[in-house]
Amino acid sequence: MILRLINGPLIFKQALLLVLIAVCVALSEVGLAWSAPAWIAPILMLRYIDLHGSLRAQGLLVLVVSTAIGLSCRGVIPIPDPGYFIFTLMVGVFTWLPFWLNHIARPHVPAIARTLLLPMLWVALEWLNVSLSPYYSFGARAYTQTEMMPLLQIASYTGVYGITFLLGWFATCVNAFIANNDRQVVLRQLSICALVISMVFIFGAYRQWSLDKPVGTSVRLAGVTSMAITDDEIPDIVANTSSARTQQILAQLYDDLFEMSRNEAVAGAKIIAWPEANAIVEAKDEIKLISRGAEFARAYELYLFMSLVVLEEGAEKAVNKTVVVDPDGVVAYEYVKARPVPGEPVVDGDDDQLPVIDTPYGRLSSVICFDLDSPAAIRKLAAVGVDLLIVPAADWDEVAEYHHRMAQVRAIENGFSILRVSRNGVSSAINASGRELAYTRAGKASSTVTAQLSLSRQPTVYSLIGDIFALMNLIGLGFVFTAVLRARVSA
Repeated sequence: MILRLINGPLIFKQALLLVLIAVCVALSEVGLAWSAPAWIAPILMLRYIDLHGSLRAQGLLVLVVSTAIGLSCRGVIPIPDPGYFIFTLMVGVFTWLPFWLNHIARPHVPAIARTLLLPMLWVALEWLNVSLSPYYSFGARAYTQTEMMPLLQIASYTGVYGITFLLGWFATCVNAFIANNDRQVVLRQLSICALVISMVFIFGAYRQWSLDKPVGTSVRLAGVTSMAITDDEIPDIVANTSSARTQQILAQLYDDLFEMSRNEAVAGAKIIAWPEANAIVEAKDEIKLISRGAEFARAYELYLFMSLVVLEEGAEKAVNKTVVVDPDGVVAYEYVKARPVPGEPVVDGDDDQLPVIDTPYGRLSSVICFDLDSPAAIRKLAAVGVDLLIVPAADWDEVAEYHHRMAQVRAIENGFSILRVSRNGVSSAINASGRELAYTRAGKASSTVTAQLSLSRQPTVYSLIGDIFALMNLIGLGFVFTAVLRARVSA
């Protein structure tokens, strides 16, 4: 029925396509990130651009895509108006750009490369965005496919870019089939694409099955989140840290964190983590709080990841850090958040720090929340043999599920397990195949997440070669456009 309308009168084609594009883009963007619409949207965009190639029609398409993105991501991107509208317009242009470049260049590209032009363009632009954007991989197409975990295993070879390539390749082949081009040739191309996607799916299912089997000694993990201080109370506490009332509230917070941690320790947890900045502490009281944590870790013979936000009197920015204490009560390392969210009032940590600690259960490391959005940063930890990555985090409701999906992809890319403990978000334990072994979304309430996990790292091709697949697409584009130029010069 839809295909009939698409091939019907021009006015209906344009109106219907724009409506369908808006719906699919909105459903596949960060706010919802549904799987199926992420496959349908690029097909519809290709169809629209082929049917309506004028600049006026392109301007209308950009406006529709930007509006859909703006509606889907409302509340996700912490940018106030009118900056938010400018931002979503820029994202809309960036979303449309590979499709328009494909439309312009495709007639001049050798036939053998035409179905690969869009996926190469899309991967190249996504790689540039991940490499240069202050939001790193936020918005990458791979995060739409966590409902299809076998397919997502390709990230262990290509990073997030393999999924983008498959989406673009499939869309190009389907669009060519709908356009009634040489059906025999197009059907062959579509069959090859479908075969490759099927092989990726089968490989992914096998990888997931093999990694889901318990191997070696397991360890009980726990993440505890105290909401003894509500979000509404935090600004007043930060502004009046020395007041008697604030000191009393902070004391209750510390007692709550240690009591929740004690309950998990008694239940057998040997690795316990707190969420990002859960413990607010003045600089003059930091050593006292860490000493309490050291006594606790020694008493229960466990590893404690204490997440603190340290307030220095007179300082414009706080220190967002994780202090790791071992079973001997010794501070193994301190990690300061290296990649704050743009505008976050905290000091920047050392981008080159690689905090690790060797334990009887495997090699442990940690980053903090937004650090996890950078594939390149996390890949450094895989290179030093990390088995379990602890990620203290703090989210808001609109972004909670999406950040959890990003953690799943980082686990697949690097072949290690992740314990993510989030305030106001999703706390989860994830194995090397990206599978959820524990999941808690408590919102504004105190919560715990626990899991029994076997920490057996699975080295991945991506952790060894990095973004080679994306760079191969750039090189491929170079060859394609060189061939086009040579042909035009000869003509």
